[in-house]
Amino acid sequence: MLDRDVDAEAKQLALSSLDELTQKPKVFDFLSHRLCAAPLPPLADIETALQLSRSAASVGVTHLLEQVRLLQPFILEARTHWDALTPELFDTDSKETLGRFAVSSGMFFRLAQQLARDERMENHSILGLRSLRKSSRRVCSDPP
Repeated sequence: MLDRDVDAEAKQLALSSLDELTQKPKVFDFLSHRLCAAPLPPLADIETALQLSRSAASVGVTHLLEQVRLLQPFILEARTHWDALTPELFDTDSKETLGRFAVSSGMFFRLAQQLARDERMENHSILGLRSLRKSSRRVCSDPP
C-alpha cells in the first residue's frame, strides 16, 4: 500500500486484507512495531495510502498509517541515536541482535511515541508560559 509504484488494484487488495487484520491487537502491534522501527523510505507514499484507507472507511488501517506518519520525525530521531551507538558498546549481545529485539518488542515504536509526547508537553509548557506572561503583564499594567 505504501509503495508509490504499485498499481491501485494491488493497493486495494492489500487494504481489504489489512483492514480485517488490523482489527486484531497482536497484528496491529506487529505492524506498528515494524513500521515505526525506521523512517519510511523515500518511495513510500503514505498520503495516498491514507486517502485510500479513509475512502474505504478502514478505521484500523487509517489509525495505523496516521500513527506512522505522525511519528516519522521521532522515529528518525530515535534511529539516529541508535545508529550512532558503536558496536563496541555492546557486551554479550551484538548490536544487530539487540536491534532485532528492539524492533520486535516495539522499543523503537515506544521511544518514538515518548519523544512525541515529550515534544507535545514541551510545546504545551511553552504555550502555558506565554499565556502566563501575557496574563501577568495585564495584571501588572492594569491600574488598581
